[in-house]
Amino acid sequence: MTVLSVSRAGALNSMDRISNLLPDRRGPVKRNIEWDEKIDGGVKRTVRISFPGKRIVKWQFKRSDREGWDYDSPPTAEDWRYLEERLEGMVNRRRAKYETLELVRKLRRKLEE
Repeated sequence: MTVLSVSRAGALNSMDRISNLLPDRRGPVKRNIEWDEKIDGGVKRTVRISFPGKRIVKWQFKRSDREGWDYDSPPTAEDWRYLEERLEGMVNRRRAKYETLELVRKLRRKLEE
């Protein structure tokens, strides 16, 4: 039960914002998940994951020795494992929904079969 307290001016207290009471219409994650890693030859590889829909995971890769983003390469098993670890931390800090973590786990299991 949410209790709203209104000041004499009629404004809500800072702890009870209207936005906290509205249904959540955002996507599964507020922003992209991104990390950098060094691969063979000292080349930097950037991995970016976005969630454009409730059941869609979009992977993007960029290497420092190439121009532009690669949207076609499949993620490695290590990429999936690291994404799952990052999402676990985000769920614990309430930066991502648990349903997103479950989606990633489900897709990872499906690809490992």
